[in-house]
Amino acid sequence: MIRNKQIWSFLWLLKQAVQQVISNLLIAQIELCAEDSPEIQPYSHERQVEKIVVPLGEELVEIQNAYIRVSCCISLLLGGQCH
Repeated sequence: MIRNKQIWSFLWLLKQAVQQVISNLLIAQIELCAEDSPEIQPYSHERQVEKIVVPLGEELVEIQNAYIRVSCCISLLLGGQCH
């Protein structure tokens, strides 16, 4: 059984790992863009994607549900909605 404490520990470790990469690469600003954004069109190439849906195992379903609960709490704390 996955506990909320384990999820928070994992998220903290993930945040630390991402921050370490950002620091090591001397990145000052991060921008998120979709692959069809006009500013990156000249640098993206057409690709073919085959989607294969694999059912989650029991442990991953637990992790997914815990993640949804945590995200919902964070969303509510930030004044958003939870679905």
